[in-house]
Amino acid sequence: MGDRARIGECVMIQAGGVIEVGDDVLIGPGAKIWSANHKFEDIHTPIQDQDFECKKVSIGNGCWIGANAFIMPGVSLGEGCIVSAGAIVGAKEYPAYKIIAGNPARVIGTRKEIAPEDNT
Repeated sequence: MGDRARIGECVMIQAGGVIEVGDDVLIGPGAKIWSANHKFEDIHTPIQDQDFECKKVSIGNGCWIGANAFIMPGVSLGEGCIVSAGAIVGAKEYPAYKIIAGNPARVIGTRKEIAPEDNT
């Protein structure tokens, strides 16, 4: 867990695998972050008896995960990414400063640097 990370109310972090959270990360209320999931390939064995598959989750510095978002095993968020409220983010690597939304989540935009003259 990085420095100055903020975690909202009712957040659930299931860290059966590795979860890395960078500095200055905001995690909104009700968000869920999972790093392991059930295996289910064998139709002759109950799912609860098939062990788990663990995949690292990485949340870069300065990311903001909105309320009730779900981060699935294997997600890698680059620096400064924003995940919208309610997004379901599947295993994928997202470049820095992307805005991610939807179910399934997809990139809907990119954050940009504001020039000093535009910051009025």
